[in-house]
Amino acid sequence: MSDFAFCEVLTRINMKPYHERHGWVWRGDWFLANWRRSERLILEIDHKPIGFLVMAANGETLHIHELHVAAAYQGRGAGTFLIEASHRWAREHGLRALNLEVFADNPAVRLYRRMGYQMAALPLAKSGVMSNMTRSV
Repeated sequence: MSDFAFCEVLTRINMKPYHERHGWVWRGDWFLANWRRSERLILEIDHKPIGFLVMAANGETLHIHELHVAAAYQGRGAGTFLIEASHRWAREHGLRALNLEVFADNPAVRLYRRMGYQMAALPLAKSGVMSNMTRSV
């Protein structure tokens, strides 16, 4: 829990424009529940956290719940590093697939596509709000 405050604040900051644009309300209880039942990777530079990834295995699939990078470090490879680390973790644990959900208008969709993720079915995708993306390990 020592990194929880940093991660929750960063998530709120990064997600605020999407929540406002799409009429979503922040659910701290959901964030905490995912945090408690998930694995976490914290990315640091000089012992200072700059980003993180929250993930959980479900059957043969690793689901990425959250991936956030502080604004000053976006576009500099931090997100790619975290995604690659999750791929290694999935391979080491014998998983076969990775899955994530992202707001359809989030520029991170380009990163995920570049990393081999493809669109998959998701009920909210019909409304154009969310994209469900998946790839094999």
